[in-house]
Amino acid sequence: MNEQLGLLARFNEKVTRLESTRLARWLDTTIPSVSARMESVQTNSAGDMTFDMIGEVHASLDEHNQDDIDAFVLTYRMFIQKRDALSIRAIAKVYDAEWMPSEARERFSEARRAVDDWLGSPTSLLDGKHVVTRRELVDVILYGGLAHTEPAKIPTFNAWMRTGVAGFFWAEFLVTLREMLRLLRFLRELNQAVVVNCAT
Repeated sequence: MNEQLGLLARFNEKVTRLESTRLARWLDTTIPSVSARMESVQTNSAGDMTFDMIGEVHASLDEHNQDDIDAFVLTYRMFIQKRDALSIRAIAKVYDAEWMPSEARERFSEARRAVDDWLGSPTSLLDGKHVVTRRELVDVILYGGLAHTEPAKIPTFNAWMRTGVAGFFWAEFLVTLREMLRLLRFLRELNQAVVVNCAT
């Protein structure tokens, strides 16, 4: 039990480290925004009161600081990589232990379902005709772009970044990270309650 409690404490330390990054502080106070402009615009009448607009869109993320994103992701990856000792999956085993209070186990299960539901939810982005989920977005940007650990994801990341709407992909990515940070903070509070309860 002591070893498992130590794992919860180390998880909490990493959440605190994550929220000390500049990106985490920025996400706490700022809603990511995108600047977009159109070039080579052509309009065609599509009826009395409607028209089609065709052109090239160039969208970029306002206040985009790649170094801040990289620093955040370095720690954030630990929580979502299945084989990492401090991943959400790893601490799920602690919450399945026989000694774990049933109320804490249930609250963890609810939080984990919330994480899975959030990551499975659609973004406002399309890849062709496919609606990109938050999980797909994070996987491609992390492992196809920022970390380069999955060669199969690199072409998709590169294709997204070559489009004129790359700024929207980054904005949705940051919105997803902000919500995940909120959920990680909740898990930290739950872990701390378990550690304190079991120490008394």
